[in-house]
Amino acid sequence: MASSVNGGFLQKASTAISDGISLSLVSASRASIMIFGTSTVFTVKFLVSLDGINFVPIEGIKIGDSSAAANTTSTNSEGWNFPDVAAWSHLRTQISAIENGNVSILANAIA
Repeated sequence: MASSVNGGFLQKASTAISDGISLSLVSASRASIMIFGTSTVFTVKFLVSLDGINFVPIEGIKIGDSSAAANTTSTNSEGWNFPDVAAWSHLRTQISAIENGNVSILANAIA
């Protein structure tokens, strides 16, 4: 099983495609992430798991325009909320594409 955090960096200045570490959702009802960095374009997928090994997509709500998606492709910093994660044990973000720079993803699980 990959390591996990209760809040902190899931990806820190990543410059390549990677899964990063997972956010523990034990006793959490919701979670939030912030994506930022120097990359000119990136794609990040949002995933959850019951066992910390097998992950499936989950839709988040983008801060600012309230759109829902299980991934994002962007050139700017973004914030995402996951309002109902109580049934899951882990949240992970996967960088599936990145160009010219780095991406960091900071996360927090809220009871």
